[in-house]
Amino acid sequence: MCWLCGVAIPREAPAVKHRCSLVREDRAVYEYCSTCYTGAYKSGRTPKDAGRPDQRIYILGTWDAWSSMEELHKQDQDTFTCTITLGDTRWERFYFVLDRNRQLAFYPAGNKCDASARVMGPDNKRAARTWLIDGRNDRSAQGTTY
Repeated sequence: MCWLCGVAIPREAPAVKHRCSLVREDRAVYEYCSTCYTGAYKSGRTPKDAGRPDQRIYILGTWDAWSSMEELHKQDQDTFTCTITLGDTRWERFYFVLDRNRQLAFYPAGNKCDASARVMGPDNKRAARTWLIDGRNDRSAQGTTY
């Protein structure tokens, strides 16, 4: 986010220097990026790739050898859920994608990370980085759901 004009700059934006062009209506605050800001602009346009509320998030994982994408259930504006069932190994690895596009992946900063890991993406730089639910750590049985 540009600290002057509040525009949400996409990760996949062209490698050119950002030039502020957005001017919000009088008395508008700049504490929110242009994706979250709902007011009007006096001049300028927001980037087209800043995120759309109609985008869907999908999960892929080891439970089916990465073969299918399951859509997450939207609970509210910021919360998405799904159910993961542990297989016979009692651990599962996974990552997320936008709109069924593996080139727009969300993944942790490292490999086999727990929920505390920094989230990266959406982009195509995931490589082998995944989150890990390890039922062996808490002695969960095969078939346990998370």
